[in-house]
Formats: sequence, structure tokens, C-alpha cells
Amino acid sequence: RYTVHVASNAPDGSADFTLAVTADGGYSTDLSFNSIVGNPKNVFVWDGDGYNLSGTFIRDYLDNLGYNVTYSTGNLPTDYSGYDAIFLCFGVYSNNHNVSTTEATNITNYLDNGGNAYLEGGDILGYDNGKDILIPYCGVSSADDGSGSNDMGLPLSGQTGSVADGMVFNAYTGGNNWIDRYTVGSGIPVFTNGGDIFAVQYTYTIDTTKEYKTVTFAFELGGLTDSKSSSTKDNLLQNIIDFFGLGGTSGVINKVNNLRQSSLKLINKVNSFNLEFSLQSNKDVDVLLMDISGRVVKAIKASCGAGNNNVKIDTRNLKRGVYFVNVKYTGFNAVKKVEIIR
Repeated sequence: RYTVHVASNAPDGSADFTLAVTADGGYSTDLSFNSIVGNPKNVFVWDGDGYNLSGTFIRDYLDNLGYNVTYSTGNLPTDYSGYDAIFLCFGVYSNNHNVSTTEATNITNYLDNGGNAYLEGGDILGYDNGKDILIPYCGVSSADDGSGSNDMGLPLSGQTGSVADGMVFNAYTGGNNWIDRYTVGSGIPVFTNGGDIFAVQYTYTIDTTKEYKTVTFAFELGGLTDSKSSSTKDNLLQNIIDFFGLGGTSGVINKVNNLRQSSLKLINKVNSFNLEFSLQSNKDVDVLLMDISGRVVKAIKASCGAGNNNVKIDTRNLKRGVYFVNVKYTGFNAVKKVEIIR
């Protein structure tokens, strides 16, 4: 385990690090990674639908990456000052919160001071009381209320130049009643089902020193089902984080001093590793085996059930040396060092 110290005057954001590794016999290599430095960004996440589908997903993802996350299911704040971004999930009818004019005004006051807001809800721009206040801040010219149950057709296709560029989601398990349709104004469409637009992103320059950014979804991000390798909720949320300029966190090892390894057990066998771990619920688990340079040499996607699980990693065609096993699923990202000895 390595401890990285950063100077107190380092600017907030992220930085690239390189570990120069040397060993007996003339062996040397570099291990590169990227991590947050300075003061982690302050983020507010709110769930208002009672199901806490998207908010808990967003909270866990941000927390795992080292952001200072305030999570709430209570009353919305009247003042969002001090937050670098807010993620407000209002839900979908009939499990939703109607945005009041006062709540909408509090959000736009925050944006007018250079904030970043992710706004999610099936009625927030097409029906709720505060819709006329929010619409100009979301890059849409108008929004139409949906038309009943099972309202949003699939697949959802990410649009060019958006945070969902190249993504396609073929399944969705979130709320699907009376989903708003957006007519895009100055914003960029994010998702369409081939006809209607259900998500928009928008950047507005306030003056020469600041701007605000919004991403608005009429459906629940947490209800999307991961599709092909690039079309995942994790990737989509990371793109939103990057759009807001909250700082990068990708790399071989994130949060170097806080890798959650206690729940992982690696058993080194002849020509393989057995990875043992326990889950509280069914999860799609990604297992990556990386060499010392960070290059992925094995990639396994496993559908794992609640309880104890075992994933076998075949190492027959790999050279001896140090490797890293990266285990990822929603809300969890851990790395464990292993060694192949012939």
C-alpha cells in the first residue's frame, strides 16, 4: 500500500500520478493512476419519491469516488450555497414530489450563482407547479406532459455530443407513467427513443467569470439496465460528473488509501485465481485483471447472486509477476494485488 501526500497549496481537482517501481534483477516499470487532490467537491443528493432509486445509486457512486456527499430524503434546502453540484430526484407519478414555485426558485437562485444541477422527474418540466420557473434553466423551449402508463418507449439512444453519446439502453425498470417530452431550445438532447426527447443538458454563460450547467432527465437514471460495455449507469453518471467539471477520478487505483478489500478473498491456485466475495443482493459484477502498467489482460462480467460467490480467473497464458484484480459493481470498487509465480 502506498500513501500519497499532496502539497497544501495544490489546486483542487484531480491529478495524474506515476509510481516508478523497481525491483532486484533490474526490473522496473511505471504504474499510473488519477485521483482527487485538494479538497473533494461538496455534492448534495436528494431523493423525493419514497423509492430512493436514483438518489442512492448517485450517492454511493460519488461517495465511493471520494466526494463529500450530503444525502437527504427530507425537506429540500432553501439554500444550496456551498455545493459544487446538486442531484435532485423528484420521482415519477404516482411516486413523485411536485416541485413548488418556491423550490424551483431556490434551485434557480443556486444556478444563477454558477451552480451545477442534475434534475430528475417525470413531471418537473411538463406538469409541476414550478415548471415555468425551471424550463428556461434547462435548455428546453417547452415540455409536454406524458400520456399515461408504460409511457416511454425503448430503446433509449444517447445523442451525439451529449453525456450519453454512443450509449443505448434497451431495458428500464424505473417509473414509467406520464413521462414528460421535451422540445429542445438552446440545450443538447441527451436521450431519445427515436421520436420523443426525454433528457437534455444545458450550459449557460452568466458572465465572464461563471456559468451554470444543468442535466434534466424525465425518467429515473437508477432504473436503466446496463447494456453493452459502454452503456452503463456508471459510465453515464461519470459523464455527468465530468460535464459538471467536478474533477476526474478514473485510473487503475482510485482512492489509494481507502480501497475496500476486507470483503474480497483471493485464493492462488495452479493456473488460476479464485476470487471469493459475498453480496447482499443480486449484482452484475465486473472483474478486471490488470498488469503492473494498468493494462487489462482479463475481463470477466459475472451475474452474481446474494450470498457467497466464486469467480475463477484463468492465468495459464499469463507471465509471472505482479497483477491487480479490480472488482466493481454498483456502489463498490476495490483493488487487490496478486502475484503469479511459475
